Amino acid sequence: CFTPKHLNEISKWNRYKRSYEMDPISRPWENFWNDTKIAIDNVLVSHKNKSRVLTLKNVTVEKDGEIYKGKGVAARGQLHKESVYGLRVDKNGDPNYHIRKPLDAIDNKAKVKKIADKNVQSLILSAIEKAGGYIGDKKDKVPPNVFFKSDEQGNKLPMIFLPNKNGSPIPIKKVRIKEVSSGAVKLKSDINQWVEPGSNHHILIYKDALGELCEKVVSFWEAVERKRTKQSLYQLPPDGVEMITTLQINDMFLLGVKEDEINWKTPNNNYLKQYLFRIQKLTSGDYWFRLHTASSLENDLYKQIRGFGTGKTGWFNFNPIKVKVTSTGKIKKIN
Repeated sequence: CFTPKHLNEISKWNRYKRSYEMDPISRPWENFWNDTKIAIDNVLVSHKNKSRVLTLKNVTVEKDGEIYKGKGVAARGQLHKESVYGLRVDKNGDPNYHIRKPLDAIDNKAKVKKIADKNVQSLILSAIEKAGGYIGDKKDKVPPNVFFKSDEQGNKLPMIFLPNKNGSPIPIKKVRIKEVSSGAVKLKSDINQWVEPGSNHHILIYKDALGELCEKVVSFWEAVERKRTKQSLYQLPPDGVEMITTLQINDMFLLGVKEDEINWKTPNNNYLKQYLFRIQKLTSGDYWFRLHTASSLENDLYKQIRGFGTGKTGWFNFNPIKVKVTSTGKIKKIN
């Protein structure tokens, strides 16, 4: 229905009069505009799911003047967050993850409380108290010029010192901050370096021995490890009996419609379009779905599932049905 001639006519018209009224443009048939609108309204939008975690790549290495070529694998995403932690076990046997940060990065009360060394923390609290205490609307900001002062040349001079073994004052420029982590993983077996895994790859919904629905959150790090060691990407946890479905960003689901109302051989797109959603984001126990036609996040065309009950945001209230929408708009159920 569209030719270069049509494009030229539209360009010329829009050049002199920017308008959505295209009456001067010739139409393929009389009811073209109305028929086009009906066709567009029946479109089921397909969203690409980036499910691959590893990709093969060619590797070239030069050693002792020789060129070696081979195959390797690369993760298709960020494995972990940038910060690297050190693990320390306290006297109660509880793990604590520490990271070193510049002293001037400690700019509020919450960060002061996270300082691992109690002697250093005490010195910093005393310096804040001498400066008049915390400031700001909530009284939680560290006042300026507490930890460092500037000389005439603009150099930062430390103002807090800690005595060493000989009693000589040592300036404090960095402090160890204690962080809480439930999923930190070790980078290498022989080095005390730990990282926080990056984003989640998928969430597995399954039934346990009691027939209750449960979830298993799998990070991208864990997904890469499974593929790297040639394990199944989707695995039941030890207490799992039956796998129900998996949730991943951009997966497509029908929400709020009964399956016996759907004719899978000849689906009614005009009917299903109001129930078709894609997964926008996932966290443990909180799944966000946005209508397949939504082009931005600045609207209320979304559903939220929180928990496996029958309440307003419960799993069984929405009866999620996982489907696939092809690039040509064909919808199919995923078993």
